[in-house]
Order: sequence, then C-alpha cells, then structure tokens
Amino acid sequence: MEKPEELDLIFQDNLDPNDAQVLDNILEDHNFNETNARRSTLAILLRSSDNQIVGGVAGTIAWGLLYIKILSVHSQFRGQGYGAKLLAAAEQEGIARGCHFAHLHTMSFQAPSFYEKHGYTVFEVLEGVPKEYKRYLLKKKLG
Repeated sequence: MEKPEELDLIFQDNLDPNDAQVLDNILEDHNFNETNARRSTLAILLRSSDNQIVGGVAGTIAWGLLYIKILSVHSQFRGQGYGAKLLAAAEQEGIARGCHFAHLHTMSFQAPSFYEKHGYTVFEVLEGVPKEYKRYLLKKKLG
C-alpha cells in the first residue's frame, strides 16, 4: 500500500481572495456531491444618489435556508427604515428561491433587538465573545 502524501499546514494572517475561493469550491463540491444542490449568493445593495454603497445585505441560499451574513446600513442612514427594508427584501427573495427559514448571527452591541422585532428568535447565545459581549444566533420561519 502506498503511503499517503505528507501535507503541510501553512499559517497566514491574511487569506488571499483566490485562496478563499479555492476553499469555498472544495466545500461546495463536497456539499453538491452529498445534496445535489448548490449555494447561491444573495446581494442587495443600498445606494445613495451619487451611486455610493451606503448599506446592503449579503448572504447565501442553500437547502431551503437563507443565511444572512451581513446586513449593514451606514450610520448616516440608520433609523430611517432602511435596515427593515433590506431585511424584508432579503426574506422575500429567499422565499422566492424556495427558502423556509432564515438564520443569522449578531453581537450584543449590534442589533439583536432589531431582528427580534422582525420576528427572529434566539436559538443560541455565546457569552464572552469577546469580553463582556454576547453573540446571538437567530432564526425565523419564512412564508
């Protein structure tokens, strides 16, 4: 029997976008082989009148799940309903693409109450990440 190739562990402080894509492709290929389904990207941008990005939502859709990775609105435009509009648009797009649930995480100094106000429920809390803060994992049934 042939001895398997010895592989090296290489530690890096930064991940090159091309290397990140290779890792993503490895995982995506494995997932596809198991489920026969691929992830798709969700991106909705909020632009100012001079075409600058001032917010948006980004995530992925797979297996009937909408994962919201980022929902952000520039501080200048917060409190004007744009976050709610972005969240609703992401959920509607998720439903249109066959999602039954949405999930995300947020920090205690970010927006857990915002998501709870919009129907999300906490299913896990990680405390002390970092220091005195908490990380909330939330979910919502769609449709």
